[in-house]
Amino acid sequence: MITERFVTNLELSKKLKEMGVKQESDYYRVPFYGKMRLVSKNQFIKIKDDYNKDDCVYSAFHAGELMGMLPSYIRQSMDAYHDHIYDLNIFKISTYGVNYYDIENKSVYFSKNCVNKTLSNALALMLIELHNRGVVKW
Repeated sequence: MITERFVTNLELSKKLKEMGVKQESDYYRVPFYGKMRLVSKNQFIKIKDDYNKDDCVYSAFHAGELMGMLPSYIRQSMDAYHDHIYDLNIFKISTYGVNYYDIENKSVYFSKNCVNKTLSNALALMLIELHNRGVVKW
């Protein structure tokens, strides 16, 4: 049984759905007696007919699913002869952080690190940030 710390929280799950991320994952958040309950894909398949158009159902993505949605690097053209290549960088100090870092030039793609106490939430924050900047589309 997966626990809350391995998947995106309800707030980020809702935001990703609102932004148009395809709602296919190994885990889902579904309403159950007034609260949101985390269920596996197999459990969801058995009960999905109980929900209208999945309006109140949200994918709860785990880190592996989110990493599959993120680009492994971002290329930024500086001029006709030079590009910056920013690699996906995941780190942990007291919390998890995600950014895109150019090792050669020792610079980040943008100055914001997406930080959270869980890896899935930090990755989701980066995905949202890149979507808002037009880097990723779905």
